[in-house]
Amino acid sequence: GMKSVYGITKRSAEHFANEHKNCISVRLMNIFGEKQLQMEMAIPAFMKAIKHDEQAIIYGDGSVVRDYTYVTDVIDELIKIGEGKRKGTTEIGYGTPIKILDLYKTLCKLSKKKPNVAFEAPRKGDVKRTCSKYIIKEPAYGFTEGLRRTARWYLKNKDF
Repeated sequence: GMKSVYGITKRSAEHFANEHKNCISVRLMNIFGEKQLQMEMAIPAFMKAIKHDEQAIIYGDGSVVRDYTYVTDVIDELIKIGEGKRKGTTEIGYGTPIKILDLYKTLCKLSKKKPNVAFEAPRKGDVKRTCSKYIIKEPAYGFTEGLRRTARWYLKNKDF
């Protein structure tokens, strides 16, 4: 059922990693952080709408669930994996899924703004739930602090 280039290349990398002794494929779970400017990603898109008092768009009913992971914790975990003996396929995430609507509301609260959201039709091929099976055991920041730092950066950045 692979229909996208992304899905096919991801599956191929995992297959390759599982077939070779000295190889690892790492799935990164919805990384976020300061300076992320890809507007197709939820957090930058939401923060832009919040900062500029615009209406945010949520595709579907807001129940899509993701495991959002702060970039600094991901980097720390990649270093641990690189120094370790793990092989095959693994994931990096907190293992704590959050609904997209709850993510938006949390960003509004951190920004001290009232929610202003419109719901549109779900995007074709959007997966309902992604969550890491491999959990970062001792993150330096975690989801809440990472999100706080990220929101603060967007709000202070004059060019955003």
